[in-house]
Amino acid sequence: TVKKTNKLLIPFVFFYSIAWGIHCVLEFIKPGFWTYEGHFIRDLLSISYINVPMWFLLCLFWCNISFYFVHKFTREKTRLFAIIVLAILGYMLMKINLFCPTYFFQSFSALPFFYLGNEMRHSKIISSETTWKQLVMAFGLIIIVFLFHLKSYDKISYIYNSYVGNVFFYYIKSFMMIVAVMLI
Repeated sequence: TVKKTNKLLIPFVFFYSIAWGIHCVLEFIKPGFWTYEGHFIRDLLSISYINVPMWFLLCLFWCNISFYFVHKFTREKTRLFAIIVLAILGYMLMKINLFCPTYFFQSFSALPFFYLGNEMRHSKIISSETTWKQLVMAFGLIIIVFLFHLKSYDKISYIYNSYVGNVFFYYIKSFMMIVAVMLI
């Protein structure tokens, strides 16, 4: 967890502070240039950041921490079940609009993707060198996802932990895209 803190939380604090520093300098030079109504500390307890992509670092940090505890306290045979339970919990928390700062609940919804990536990284399905066979499989999966997407419009927003459409289809399409990307 110290390693993940150094790789995810330290960059978050650094870039968050840099963005606010730039905002303050620009506001000092030309008031009204950057019309952001947020507040340095209050933003940390909300889902409104001056640098919007910063949410991903926090969500990824919580995914790592959650996965660490699942990995530590479950057996290999029940690990996938625990991941699915946490994903359902993330979905349920979204449905009742329960808010948690720092994207902790959103990480539950993203945990199945984290788990799949981890499992594929440790499997022998993906070789270290990309072959033509892997590229053909990857592009085949991308085409299937594209055709699947034409049939059903499913969308998820991790920033707001909101879902549109069928969540089950969204996860299937996303899993296929993860496999495609890892094959490439």
